[in-house]
Amino acid sequence: MRGQSGGAIDEVELNNFLFASCCQVSASDNKCVRNPIRIQILIGKSIQYMLGATGSSKPKGDDDLHLVENLRYLRKMKGKLQQEIAIQLGVDQKTISSWERGTRTPTIEAIIKLARYFGVTLDDLVLKEMKPPIPVYALNIAYLRREHNMTQQEIAELLGVSKTISHKYEIGEIEPPVDKLAKIADFFGVTMDRIVKQDLSREVRA
Repeated sequence: MRGQSGGAIDEVELNNFLFASCCQVSASDNKCVRNPIRIQILIGKSIQYMLGATGSSKPKGDDDLHLVENLRYLRKMKGKLQQEIAIQLGVDQKTISSWERGTRTPTIEAIIKLARYFGVTLDDLVLKEMKPPIPVYALNIAYLRREHNMTQQEIAELLGVSKTISHKYEIGEIEPPVDKLAKIADFFGVTMDRIVKQDLSREVRA
């Protein structure tokens, strides 16, 4: 990894870069005082385990680190294959796959390249849960199907769509058209309003 002077980047310059990424200012601006807690978390916790465990398994219990799921989410949002990301970073596809599964940890240089490639800050890439929560309607479609011991293929045939589309309804990647939602509501004997607004599984538990 090369620094601004053209030589190998040192720890001070790396910290300046990370500091600037959190603050969204130039790395040469050492007066940035925005969000010091987030900076401490990023450098003190995230970077510590990344530098200390480069190439090693991700430590357990770091529920506030979202690097693994963010890599999968951002790649899919860009519509890219793992191989395409691998070429951009100069690694092989298996490396990208291991990062997305969480079985290996990217080097800090790779993380910086990933943040630049996806157009996000290091703070967001590592610490922010970027994937939106699954919509209530999606949870309910999956819940109703399972409760009636139906497969995704059977739901797909009911709606006149492919199994892939049916699956995407359940994970919230695609919002079902009104006519499809109406079919689901009629088939399972619930109102469209409840499917869209209420968590049906919680009603049963209550």
